[in-house]
Amino acid sequence: MQLGVLLAGLPVVAVRGDLDVEVRGIAHDSRQVKPGDLFVCIPGYQHDGHQYISEAYRRGAVVAVTERQVEASCHVLVPDSRQALAHLASVFYGNPSARLRLIGITGTNGKTTTAHMLYHILQHAGRDTGLLGTICYRIGQEEERSHQTTPDALWLTQILARLAGRGARYAVMEVSSHGLALKRVAGCCFHAAVFTNITRDHFDFHRDFEDYLAAKCLLFRNLATPGPGQHAPYAVVNCDDPNWMRVASQTRARVITCGTSPGAWLRAEHVGRVAPNGFELVAPGLRLPISLAMPGKHNVDNALAAAAVALEEGVDPVHVAGALARVTVPGRWECVDRGQPFRVVVDFAHNPAALERMLQSAGGNGGRTLLVFGCEGGKDSGKRPLMGTIAGLWSHHAIITSDNCPREDPGEVARQVRAGLNGHVCAEIILDRRLAIGRALELARPGDTVVVAGKGHETHQYMGEQKWPFDDRVVIEELLEALGYHARPRRQAGAPELPCQDAGGR
Repeated sequence: MQLGVLLAGLPVVAVRGDLDVEVRGIAHDSRQVKPGDLFVCIPGYQHDGHQYISEAYRRGAVVAVTERQVEASCHVLVPDSRQALAHLASVFYGNPSARLRLIGITGTNGKTTTAHMLYHILQHAGRDTGLLGTICYRIGQEEERSHQTTPDALWLTQILARLAGRGARYAVMEVSSHGLALKRVAGCCFHAAVFTNITRDHFDFHRDFEDYLAAKCLLFRNLATPGPGQHAPYAVVNCDDPNWMRVASQTRARVITCGTSPGAWLRAEHVGRVAPNGFELVAPGLRLPISLAMPGKHNVDNALAAAAVALEEGVDPVHVAGALARVTVPGRWECVDRGQPFRVVVDFAHNPAALERMLQSAGGNGGRTLLVFGCEGGKDSGKRPLMGTIAGLWSHHAIITSDNCPREDPGEVARQVRAGLNGHVCAEIILDRRLAIGRALELARPGDTVVVAGKGHETHQYMGEQKWPFDDRVVIEELLEALGYHARPRRQAGAPELPCQDAGGR
């Protein structure tokens, strides 16, 4: 594609060189530049792409896009190179997001579960759908492990182009506040936006709550104006969250409310009465019993958001109910069962609100709740005592251990967590995560619930410069076997095979 074509519609300060030069690809990492590429210089937190222009040209780059003047024979000066990368990638790959019905899901908690629920509903209804999120990217029958909730603009556009190229109709995507603030989705045309909730998190990146909320609102502010023949975009918001009106006010698109509030367009009634994890789904002209495979009020909220989008997309309510009854998500309320007389649950809960909701759900088993948890090092230290307070309120015995600590002393992190307990519960610090989990399993009595929180689906542990395999679920199975429980493991999470109305899709 000619450089001049790529630049059409992009704010440009100055251009040096030939606009007719042919661009064969785009890169923002100098190590990945190939002959004929356009190299975009991104000023990052650890590295500045402007420092690697010479390397990019040595590898064959024909033009560089920069935020400041540089010594280069062919370069384009722009006010914002992150915005430029998103625009250039979208143009180069044929604006793939506009060829899909792209549904973005944002919020502090529930993004992953809501995305998986919606993905499985659409697949169950025979709608060929891709999934991009925290756990994995699914493109047809292919599944790739995710490295970021929202990938960078170039990688994201390439994934969407692969989906559009194989004829997929939908892409369901988790959209993080980082992804919004860093303009990773600036080149995307969203068909719908979903707001799950917002509570404290990521204050190591965002200045404060208002800055965090403003980032989330970008998804709704930027819902695209429909082109000729296109459907009007819409927003789905959880009106049980106290900030829902602030989010809804940011969009000119039609707003669909969901929740347990009486005024919600789509609401849950008789929660827990229809089935232990069930409710009645109510909308104008619709009453439908729903039974969920995952417990907790928060999963009712997630199911409502997923159902709202599905119903808006014309999915038969029968497919909605059928999929929700079977969907489970790796590392989200994932039970590990080897025949032991107590329950063991692994969950990704890694902020105060998520941990509180998790423990509230766990407490309904009748026995004690034994909690193993920690906080990541190098991130939002302000939430650590809050996590301790939640542990003190909702567990009977708390074992504080290490989470990922690549840039901080795990002992100091644990002490900051323990400071929030205020002696409200029996607590101990065991920094070795395997030993901490083993201690909880040894303490468990029949009828108890052991909750291992924080890492969920993650399969590695980071400590300083080191990284090694560590999967809470695998470790629990090994420890239970060592305690004499040898029944065949029956994990209650994953991606179940769901029958599709038409051919295609898992």
